[in-house]
Amino acid sequence: MKSHIVCPVACVLLIPMLLHAQRLEPVPVSFRASQALRVPSNAPELVQRGNHGAEGALIGGVALGIFGYWVASKGCQASSVPVAPGSSYVSCTTGTKLAFGGATGLLGAGLGYLIGTGYPKYVEQ
Repeated sequence: MKSHIVCPVACVLLIPMLLHAQRLEPVPVSFRASQALRVPSNAPELVQRGNHGAEGALIGGVALGIFGYWVASKGCQASSVPVAPGSSYVSCTTGTKLAFGGATGLLGAGLGYLIGTGYPKYVEQ
């Protein structure tokens, strides 16, 4: 029971020390003056023009399309062996693999577009 009292009492005693450690004081005037007198930069001004949605769609579509084709080919290799004697199995053709790769490519293009719209393009003016 004694240990249940020690922790809250210790926390209450430490709070004033923690608040004092923050030293919430105003910023010195000399610091404010040095920030106001900054020298202007000669760097060109950048203006936002569009986003990277198209690039994201291209990268996502190609990457997930290739990944989907690879998954379909591995799935076809696994399903080409019949489970029991006399049972039938699904034959995979190149068209089946391409269809699955295309479907995952479309999914990847959509995801890539959504991610790419979150990153704006900047051009010099």
